[in-house]
Amino acid sequence: MHSPTEEKIIRSIDFGQDDRETARQKALFYAGLIEDYIEQNFHSHTAYTVNKTTESPANENYIIRKGSGVLTISTHFGSNRTYNGPGWREHFSFYIEARHHNEELDTTVHINDSLVFTLRIVFGILGAALALAILAILNVGGTGELLYLFIAFFAAMGGFLGNLTGQLIYRLKTASLHQKNEIDAVSEEWDNLGQTLNIIFQEGEGFSFEKARGSTGYE
Repeated sequence: MHSPTEEKIIRSIDFGQDDRETARQKALFYAGLIEDYIEQNFHSHTAYTVNKTTESPANENYIIRKGSGVLTISTHFGSNRTYNGPGWREHFSFYIEARHHNEELDTTVHINDSLVFTLRIVFGILGAALALAILAILNVGGTGELLYLFIAFFAAMGGFLGNLTGQLIYRLKTASLHQKNEIDAVSEEWDNLGQTLNIIFQEGEGFSFEKARGSTGYE
């Protein structure tokens, strides 16, 4: 399911003309730097839980949690093929993908979206019922136009009330998570991770991508 609170960073290094073993050793070096960073910043803090899975050397996944705050880091070493002149060239690369989000805020946004949708439907039905009742009492023409206007107006009213309610719920949830330090702590560590990755990968050429968190619509 889409995460409204997610931020993402991807960094990669292309090892150029290096053979597999040379590239693998370099990838292990970078993976070791990532592991050292996680060891120093998370393993020593009891507030965080760290789960690590290793698929193969330099191919590792970390899930770091503090309450509902989740930070995931994945490293990958592998080969790529690019067309170069008369044929294909195999080269090796190492990349890291890091994400962070808050599960409770994500759930709150999805619930609020459902609430807004439901209120639009319910109010639209109420508007249609009211329009039909008025037409039946007055016994006048223009049934289609009046019905459409009432449905549109009441549906918009339902969406408006749903958004107001959603904003209130989101603010209360955010305040609760701030008190538990499940937002600030993970966001701070995320900033530190981004700075660390810039240092680690600054000498290598490759792919660089950052996705900032967008608005949830209830902030």
